[in-house]
Amino acid sequence: MKVDDFRILVALEEAKTIRAAAKALLISQPAVSQRLKNIESEWGKELFIRTPQQLILTPNGEKVVNFARKMIAEHKLVQHDLLSDSEVISGTLSLGVSSIISQYVLPPILKEYLSLYPKVQLELVSGLSSEIHSSQHSFHLSITRGEKLGIEESFLLFQDPLYLIDSIEGKPSSTYIEFQTDSSFQSIVNDWFSQTPQYKPLSKIKVDQIETSKQLLKNGIGKTVLPRTAIYDLDLAQYQLIPLMKTNKMILRDTWLTYSSYSQKLPQVDSFLKLIQSKNFHYNEEEQLFLNHVRPS
Repeated sequence: MKVDDFRILVALEEAKTIRAAAKALLISQPAVSQRLKNIESEWGKELFIRTPQQLILTPNGEKVVNFARKMIAEHKLVQHDLLSDSEVISGTLSLGVSSIISQYVLPPILKEYLSLYPKVQLELVSGLSSEIHSSQHSFHLSITRGEKLGIEESFLLFQDPLYLIDSIEGKPSSTYIEFQTDSSFQSIVNDWFSQTPQYKPLSKIKVDQIETSKQLLKNGIGKTVLPRTAIYDLDLAQYQLIPLMKTNKMILRDTWLTYSSYSQKLPQVDSFLKLIQSKNFHYNEEEQLFLNHVRPS
């Protein structure tokens, strides 16, 4: 039975006549009569006794009309819930994010997002950009470093300068601390060392995470190349920062936000896109203080 059938039964019980019920429902009397016959046929029971003066509800009819009232009430309740949910952003937001972005950039943005949309369930996978690229279709949005992915919608969040960082205490370190990263990043570093042999290391330490390289750096065990994003928590007065340059221009590492057009149609995805695109990742006063510690290469 349809909701309209339930409404017809309730209207007939309340109006007591087909004519009055038809008037209340704004449909014709023959249509109401035919629908009542079809409903009784569906239930296999007589629901109303027809008399010249009125309709009399049978015991079976009373049961069915009570059921109809409950169904109408349930229908209204579900309608209300659906209308309410349409105004509340919920669902799952799936993100695949470069490790450095998930560690240094994303946490405060996610905190703000979840405070604005607490009913959204977050799924976050962090890893090397190459790993995120290979499984990008598993996520609503990807934030990766390096080359732009040409098959999806992409937005350039910011560009990160790279710096060779060494302690200012003692003589320059001859040991380079290399953390696990994408091959494109390491190629940039290796090419730069080839072009600037005065900084080329004599030995190398390989570690798995960027934070490990920073801890070794803090304790005077070698030098390393870091993007600007990963440097702000260092006491810059303790280090020499040398920008990686090529043809008199700073070498920049791009950070891309990538998503599909169908993902953007999801409210939880669209709201995240609007939030992160509203952020200012460009130079500010803090950046100027940072630049005061940079020395030319």
